[in-house]
Amino acid sequence: MPAPRTETAVAFTVREKFSWTLASLKRLYAFAGAPFTLYIVDGYYPAPVQAELDAFLAGRENVVRITAERYLYPSEALNAVVERISEPYLFLVQNDVLIGRDTLKSLLETAKEVGCDVVAPLVLDTDNGAPAVHRDVDKPLIFCEDGGRIYVTRGGEPERRRGRRRAYFFEMHCLFMRTDAARAVCPLPPLSVHEHFDLGIALWRMGKEAFLDHRARVLYMDTPPLPLRDFEVPYFRFRWDPARARQSDQYVRSKWRIADLFDGMSFIARQFTALRPEAILTRYDSALEADTWPEEIPGA
Repeated sequence: MPAPRTETAVAFTVREKFSWTLASLKRLYAFAGAPFTLYIVDGYYPAPVQAELDAFLAGRENVVRITAERYLYPSEALNAVVERISEPYLFLVQNDVLIGRDTLKSLLETAKEVGCDVVAPLVLDTDNGAPAVHRDVDKPLIFCEDGGRIYVTRGGEPERRRGRRRAYFFEMHCLFMRTDAARAVCPLPPLSVHEHFDLGIALWRMGKEAFLDHRARVLYMDTPPLPLRDFEVPYFRFRWDPARARQSDQYVRSKWRIADLFDGMSFIARQFTALRPEAILTRYDSALEADTWPEEIPGA
């Protein structure tokens, strides 16, 4: 039976922290606040994770499964969803993201009220043990071009519309887009670093507008220290392969001529510290993490 018609397609795509996958899905169903059709990309989940996902999704009519025949980079998984959907809006949720209450409802309202192409939620991480704003997602950064080079700069206060601030720079852990905007930039290249710069600049160059919704808060759970569980190691090695990272870094630098792009290889070196044998968990009570976060995600 085909999934019932809704306004929003949720692209639930694989990243590398598989043990948060079930908690991420449970929060999506509990706290979205608006109807959706779930497009879940099978990222070769390990057997114990796949079994729990199958049990949770059994009998749900709003699910479309997309099977991959190999490991996919996150952007490849998103491409696979964009090819399939007919809904006018797309909500990207990677499998290590926990959404706050009414996140989808708020993002959908913002897209309609502001009349924009992309809405970025406020992404928080747990780098310091408690939720805090993830990197630069809440800073008023803009793109500008000078002498044939693109700069990411704090060039004054960005435009505001209906109380929301224009966003040029945003992460891809969780993102809301009009489907036509997603199709305009897809297929996305299979990058392992700088993919958010590639997407943000592509949308900017096309004249697509993005705004930040502070009411929509999400927690990104895959920040150091991880630690990895043994069944997550094969995909992690694929995801952060140094050769692919070097190609990705060079591709984005060459494509957009970004003047101040950070060194992607230093980031990869940090990621690989998770692969030290003594850092990998081989004993654990469950293949999945318990969802212990409060219903209301606190502010930064």
